[in-house]
Amino acid sequence: MANHGISAPKQERSRESFNRVREATSRFLRERGTADFTLAEISAASGVSIGSIYARVSGKTDLLVEVQREEFDRCDSELVTALDRAGEISSDISLEEAVSQIVEVQYESLRENAGVLSAFMALGATIPEISQRGQRSFVAQRGAFVHALARALASHGMRASTEALEWCFELTYSVASRQLGLGVTPGNVPLSAASPRVIVTRVSHTVLDYLERAGDTEPEALGGPAGHA
Repeated sequence: MANHGISAPKQERSRESFNRVREATSRFLRERGTADFTLAEISAASGVSIGSIYARVSGKTDLLVEVQREEFDRCDSELVTALDRAGEISSDISLEEAVSQIVEVQYESLRENAGVLSAFMALGATIPEISQRGQRSFVAQRGAFVHALARALASHGMRASTEALEWCFELTYSVASRQLGLGVTPGNVPLSAASPRVIVTRVSHTVLDYLERAGDTEPEALGGPAGHA
């Protein structure tokens, strides 16, 4: 059985060895923020011979595609769960606090996974499979963010167009990514000296201000605040 050039190991010992290879690859990506390492380095870090690695993959690109799939599946799942929770509790706090929590969830996901994301952003420029998986992740995260923000507005008797909500995601994602230096600076060095709390507060205020000034936020129809989506 093969997946993106991966020959799936059948024996438990082989599976454990390949797990160590993937874990070592993920660790390098997180620590370095780039894919500037060799299979020889992965071999040394994982304790798996080069020959055994090549028995599973035809080259480094296939290994990176597999690791990206695993990492992005994990990131997407964790983020969707966290955003859903933020949207769920939005009726118990002010709208400003609810928006701040949603923005913070998105920002922290990017910050915690900065090394992996930065590396794959660079790789996506030359590896179509990585670019395509990145786009799917972006769409999934945008949908979860929009859903959470819509729930927050609805719980406070407000609503906004999908276009406006998607722009709020674009704003949050773009500002957070740049402030963190994702795909911008060598070694993934943050561009901003501001603390995460300051960045989240500024972005949250901008999101609320945009929705109000753009005239895209309006009261729900008669009958009071809408229920949770």
